[in-house]
Amino acid sequence: MRVGIDARFLTHSQRGGFKAYTHSVVAALALVDRENSYILYTDRECAEDLALPSNFKIKPVPGTHPIIREQVVLPVVMQRDGVELAHFLCNTAPVVPLVSMAVTIHDTIPLRPGRFEAGQDLHTRMLHRYWRGVIPAAAKKSRLVITNSNYVLHDLGAAFALPAHRLCVVPLEVNPAFSSQAPGTMPDGVGSGDMYIMAFASRDGRKNHQAAIEAHAMLLPSFPELKLVLVCSHPGIKEKVGDRQGLLPLGSVSTEELIWLYRNARALIFPSFDEGFGLPPVEAMACGTPVVASNAGSLPEVTGGCAALASPSDWKGFAEGIRLILEDDAVRGKMVEMGLRHVKRYARESMGLELVAAYQRAAAERRVPP
Repeated sequence: MRVGIDARFLTHSQRGGFKAYTHSVVAALALVDRENSYILYTDRECAEDLALPSNFKIKPVPGTHPIIREQVVLPVVMQRDGVELAHFLCNTAPVVPLVSMAVTIHDTIPLRPGRFEAGQDLHTRMLHRYWRGVIPAAAKKSRLVITNSNYVLHDLGAAFALPAHRLCVVPLEVNPAFSSQAPGTMPDGVGSGDMYIMAFASRDGRKNHQAAIEAHAMLLPSFPELKLVLVCSHPGIKEKVGDRQGLLPLGSVSTEELIWLYRNARALIFPSFDEGFGLPPVEAMACGTPVVASNAGSLPEVTGGCAALASPSDWKGFAEGIRLILEDDAVRGKMVEMGLRHVKRYARESMGLELVAAYQRAAAERRVPP
């Protein structure tokens, strides 16, 4: 089978998000599949050496507006290339597909007008409006809708009234670089002797960094040396959090820096309001770091009983979870041990095998009208 993948995020500069997912899909397929042929359609030349096997080809399709490329140009190019199944990785896809199609929809958050739109610029708001129009149409036109958790699977089934045979869960991999043995690289702004917990902050507020800040403040009277390292996805967030005792806001960090932060943190606090999957908790577990996460979205499913959980609004609950980890070495050691075992289910090979099985299933669905 010839599979075409819309891999435009391979060449983009931002870390995480769609780029991380695209890298994971390509790496997982390259690891397990030598039978099918793959064309990776990028929107510019790919400068990165991906060391792909011979059944993979990178084909740039540049020079147009992203929407026109997705909706008009790419379907025509894929049809001319003899693609038998096209996989669109990042929520949207052509509403008039010219070849059989699968789409990965990561969550239903963009379909909820007004949710997590605070602080978004005009471009992002317009993009979400586009998503709200295109995602439902793409789901109905696809032979198979892939997502990363059962939590989102149930949301999608309810939102689009899709039959079960057209829905599929393929959990994300944890990049093998995240390991309890990897040293990583210490980022600027953090000292090698600092005692800290870490959290993330996003521009739309979905990561709920305020809960992490307040929980940290509750802990300071008992642990005055404890710092909170806050990894900010956007420069504006770093400026807004202000100057608080023990708070170390960082900008965007590299994978190697993130590994160092996980490895040396006493815990990750992840009080997110909603997640379709939520990679940071399982990345932290892979690095041997205990996790206190929210009980919202997919996080109870993804963390698999290996993290302490609290409601996103329960700042005291997060503080008490961190306190227990700091005060009780036995509890911390048990959480680390459980986490290291748990993340083995998110291996790259498993993701690759499940994707190949999904493609075979989508090919079989050609007999079923969309």
